[in-house]
Amino acid sequence: MNFVASITELTTAGTDLLLALAALMAIGILRAKSPLTTRSCYWLGIFSCLVVAAFLGAVAHGVALPNSVKEYLWLAIYLALALLVALFVVAVVYDVFGALTARRVLLPMMIMALGFVLYVAKFSTSFLPFIMYEVAAMLFALSGYIYLGVRGFAGANWFSLGILLTIVAAGIQATKALSFTLVWPFDHNSVYHLLQIVALLLLLKAVLLSREAELD
Repeated sequence: MNFVASITELTTAGTDLLLALAALMAIGILRAKSPLTTRSCYWLGIFSCLVVAAFLGAVAHGVALPNSVKEYLWLAIYLALALLVALFVVAVVYDVFGALTARRVLLPMMIMALGFVLYVAKFSTSFLPFIMYEVAAMLFALSGYIYLGVRGFAGANWFSLGILLTIVAAGIQATKALSFTLVWPFDHNSVYHLLQIVALLLLLKAVLLSREAELD
């Protein structure tokens, strides 16, 4: 296996791998500390999609592969990310509107995610459409948890912080606004991954604090 020559791409791959490991840890903690309910399954699905997307991202950024292979790899990454966002919306709907409404929107959100991936496969080679898709979902989620926070929902403030940080990270990734060097160069992609790790931990804390919201 040959690695790419770019140090920046290697640090991006490394931070992607750290994100995958953090998501894997989140799955283990959630399985250990929360009963297996519909709600927890939504979050386990979210974290699992993140493991897949981040691990494949590490391969795409760090391993020297033929362009044809990379195209299929990125398509798989987009699929995992699109499903992650769809499940995130469903999880928010569960908390705001209840279990029945969440079940009703699950299939439409899955279809929307697949439609997004087909759009990207046919019309786009940029990561920007996913950022826009993600930010739209996160703004919906943020408004939902701000509303729940006002109503005293356990963990709502932690959800809001994690979602807000995700939006900030997406903005940095889209605008390429931040990079730094700490032994190795970290570009906007690496910063995005590092912020996402912190956001993931905030969301995990929120999920654990809000376990009493599980309705089944």
